[in-house]
Amino acid sequence: MVGHPENRLCPGCGKKLARRDRRLCAECSLPVTRKNFDEGRKAAHRPEFLAKRSATQKSHKQAIRNWNPSDLPAWLTREVFVTEVQPGLTRVPKSKVRAVLCVSEPYSADIQSGKRVPHARHWQALARLVGLQD
Repeated sequence: MVGHPENRLCPGCGKKLARRDRRLCAECSLPVTRKNFDEGRKAAHRPEFLAKRSATQKSHKQAIRNWNPSDLPAWLTREVFVTEVQPGLTRVPKSKVRAVLCVSEPYSADIQSGKRVPHARHWQALARLVGLQD
């Protein structure tokens, strides 16, 4: 029975799939993955996507130029952000972080995991998300 989760077979070679969440076995998925990555890279270099990325970068740079460090509350230091705010972000959905900061999914994931500390202009909004107020 092919449709049953325990008996799912790879449509490429007929091997039994080891995991329920896989559509292809590891061997058959490699060429498909490579093809998808290649197509994604080509699409990223199309003029309309280059223009969109450029506009986003300009917008972020303008926001940094317009940001005034004195707008940040005195209590919200880098140390407070890293020790109190960032750990609290693990309980906040990435979609909320993305929406509040207008950033990409990978960047929001890096912020949540502590791999990256966002620009200080974002700290207050993120502090609010985790329940820290002025």
